[in-house]
Amino acid sequence: MAVAATEVKPSPRPELIEQLRDGVEKLLEDTTYAEIKIDDLVEQAGLAKSTFYVYFDDKGDLLSHLAERVISELIAFDGAWWTLPPEASRDEIRAAIEAMFEAYLPHGPLIDAISATAIYDPGMQEQFKQLMNGVFENIAVFLRQGQETGVVPPDIDPSHTAFSLGWMFERGFNLIMLPADPRGRSRRIDAATEIVWRTCHGGAG
Repeated sequence: MAVAATEVKPSPRPELIEQLRDGVEKLLEDTTYAEIKIDDLVEQAGLAKSTFYVYFDDKGDLLSHLAERVISELIAFDGAWWTLPPEASRDEIRAAIEAMFEAYLPHGPLIDAISATAIYDPGMQEQFKQLMNGVFENIAVFLRQGQETGVVPPDIDPSHTAFSLGWMFERGFNLIMLPADPRGRSRRIDAATEIVWRTCHGGAG
């Protein structure tokens, strides 16, 4: 008995992904991703249900596309602290971290849904891992460049340090900074700045 071939879905247009992302993020203000129903999602996004199924198998498939879009945008954010020159000042690093959080803020609940799904979904886990690897590599490049110019201490391992700093920001933004009030966020940005500064300058004050 022949096995039917799996239907290959067409790639959704970027504007469709953005439309659905806006709808999901609006719904996440009052519920979790697991509790969102397809009917509510398409209504919020202003789409026909049939249109949704042209491009996506289910909510998990949609989440995979959303993860690729939103995390890739944050990785490529041109104001990230690791895009600064290694000799950047403490104030410049702080301003960059604050700008990163402002870019992260609207998408925090969605990224939380992505990371929560990655705990039990092997496909999402692998995708999230690969996306985070982009963060680690960008930070490692910053550290290596700093070592070449003599700013970053030579005994720092760029890869392992980048891994630690990358996860510190990903989880820190989500679990520590999102729930805080503006004053609390400012203090947490100060703390993150100090960690980056002292790491990259060998503990120099």
